[in-house]
Amino acid sequence: VCHSLTRELEVLQDQLLALFAGEDPPRPSDILVVTPDLEAAAPLIDAVFANVPKARAIAYTITGRPVSALNPVAQALLSVLAVATSRFPASAVFELLQQPVIARTFAIGNAEQEAIHAWIGASGIRWGIDGRHRAELGLPETGRHSFEDGLDRLYLGYARPAAATMPVNERLAAGNAEGSAALALGSFREFVRRLARLHADIAKAKSPDDWRQTLFGVLDGFVASTGDEIDAERETAAAIRELHANMMHGGLSEPLSVEVVRTALTALLDDPTR
Repeated sequence: VCHSLTRELEVLQDQLLALFAGEDPPRPSDILVVTPDLEAAAPLIDAVFANVPKARAIAYTITGRPVSALNPVAQALLSVLAVATSRFPASAVFELLQQPVIARTFAIGNAEQEAIHAWIGASGIRWGIDGRHRAELGLPETGRHSFEDGLDRLYLGYARPAAATMPVNERLAAGNAEGSAALALGSFREFVRRLARLHADIAKAKSPDDWRQTLFGVLDGFVASTGDEIDAERETAAAIRELHANMMHGGLSEPLSVEVVRTALTALLDDPTR
């Protein structure tokens, strides 16, 4: 009967506090609360139960969330694979670059992200690596509004004076990256290049040994862990090794596609027995 999930949690909190204040109260560890959509509820649970005065604090733990949603390295790996097999929409590529473990690899901070977001809009990048990538999808082989086209325009903006307005090879300069901003432009280009190389690499089916090498290559090329993320990277690496062992023990004789491998790796990471 509550008007929102947040309000449900607030009412739950009040009812639990009343229960603990009653006669013969249970311990917090005696209570289990279940919800049909834990992914939607988890951040709201923290917002309601963690931000309270000490007198209203209830000890709690959220369990049952999939590892692929909690482990930032696993999330980055699976997201990179998803984008590398997609149409390369500008929004998805930029969201990938916002993940801290990936942004750190390319030395891209908040200021650089803001600049890159502005450059994507100014250069007209919409989707696709280049014309060849669009042709793979059965569309005309035109590179307009692709990442290659947009990056060429951004580099023209860096190379030419801001007052220059004449097109070069039918392209207008964009972005006007200057000084240290050029470093962020170079990092952005390298990020897109690595995604494009991965796209070409995983377009074909691979053997278990080749997939093991490719998945570890994604970790090496896109992930820079620090602090608690180092444990997350170890956990992800262990899952890759386990997936490889499972494929070998299964006696696979035919190459596997990226869709099969990504699905299997996600299921392995999210296996509640892990």
